[in-house]
Amino acid sequence: GHWGNPTQDDIVSLARWITLFTMSYEFADRATACIPFNVRSLFRETKTPSEHWNIAIGNGETETWSDVTFHRSMRLAGHIPHEGNRRFQMTAFRFGHLVILSHYADFSLGFDFSSAVKEIGLTPIWPNPPPKLTKPIYSHNDESINLIIAQMTNVVRLGVDKLNIS
Repeated sequence: GHWGNPTQDDIVSLARWITLFTMSYEFADRATACIPFNVRSLFRETKTPSEHWNIAIGNGETETWSDVTFHRSMRLAGHIPHEGNRRFQMTAFRFGHLVILSHYADFSLGFDFSSAVKEIGLTPIWPNPPPKLTKPIYSHNDESINLIIAQMTNVVRLGVDKLNIS
């Protein structure tokens, strides 16, 4: 539960680890794996999440949590201002007292990730790692992983509706 005083380099390292975890975890259900091979390859080469990633973290309150990881992916149809595939995934999980949300989309979903996650008690760390990270006041609990996914799914739906994606 102690966040210490992580540097920007520490925050970037954490974003790298979260990206790697997310890309690995989505293969727990191959039918929902959506991060393309070229994105995985680029990450392997650069060790840095691309601009298509958004990552946020938060504080978890107890040691009694069950190990919950929730992965949701979507392939969207319809007209959007993007060439090629239209893939989206989000994964929420807990690691110790850290609550994590990673989001990958290969197109703009029409919403501001940073604002959306701040409203649910998370701190954005990627794509713009803050120079200093302060432990959030809000503490998540056992239900938070499911609630984070539900809330972000609603935000995505609103963004999709705004872009007229079906």
